[in-house]
Amino acid sequence: MRVAQAGTGPRRRSVTESGVDLGWEPWATIEHLVALARDRSRAPLLQRIDPWDDVTLTSSEMPQFLDELDYLRTLAEDDVERDALDELVAMGRLCAEDAGLELLFAGD
Repeated sequence: MRVAQAGTGPRRRSVTESGVDLGWEPWATIEHLVALARDRSRAPLLQRIDPWDDVTLTSSEMPQFLDELDYLRTLAEDDVERDALDELVAMGRLCAEDAGLELLFAGD
C-alpha cells in the first residue's frame, strides 16, 4: 500500500493499493510456514500475521521481516513454498527501499 500523509494527524492520511495481491494459494503456503515458525518461536514479527485480521507492516519493520523470511526459507520443503516466499521477499524489499510503502496482510 502507498501511504500519503499531509501533516501529522491521522485524518489527512490516505492509503492506496500499489502492489500485488498474492491470492489464496501462495498465502496458504506462507500461512503453513508461519505456523511452523510459531512452533519454533523464531519469527516474532511473522507471528503477528493473523488470517482473520488485517496486519500492516511499515518500511521500518522490513529488515526484521526479511530476516524472518530468510528463516522461513530454511523450513520450506519444496519449490512451491520457496516461490511463495520469494514473492514476499520481493515485496518486502520494495517496502524497505521506500518509506511511503507498507505491506498489508488482509485477513478475512
